[in-house]
Amino acid sequence: MANNKIHGDLGEREVTKKAPRPNCGRKLILLPTGYPLYDVQCSGCL
Repeated sequence: MANNKIHGDLGEREVTKKAPRPNCGRKLILLPTGYPLYDVQCSGCL
């Protein structure tokens, strides 16, 4: 199960580096560990 966490964290970082937000084009940012519901969020939208 530890490998799933490691791979999930790596995937989230890759998404924030490579994928712009489809609606506004701004960068995605990582949210703190344990944040409910989401792992990444748009840096411009609420």
